Amino acid sequence: MKRSESRKLWERVASGDFDAEVLEWLQRTARQVVEVDGLPDAVRPGEMLRAVGLSGRADRNAPLRETLEVVDSFPFLDESGEPVSPERGQRMDNLMGIARASGLLRDDPADHELRKRIERMLGNTR
Repeated sequence: MKRSESRKLWERVASGDFDAEVLEWLQRTARQVVEVDGLPDAVRPGEMLRAVGLSGRADRNAPLRETLEVVDSFPFLDESGEPVSPERGQRMDNLMGIARASGLLRDDPADHELRKRIERMLGNTR
């Protein structure tokens, strides 16, 4: 499980949002914590982070990527509200505009750099 996925589950636990999925994950995680707690001091800290799913680097782009994924899942609509195919580049232009307006960018990249970031985040080219 990716760190960002574990983080979301921990956030749900912290807010008291318990459902079958969270309880099952929490039980598996607790078993791993108990197992890791018996390891030697030299390896226990790193293994404990792995056990709770928080090892590795935090994905600072996760909020922006999630926002863009949601927006990108909606169809393009014409003026009358009917679905249409976007013109070439129109979808990326919209995603770039949303990224800039979202307040989730840590800097102010040039258009070509932002386009590359979005392509990497969404795992495709548009």
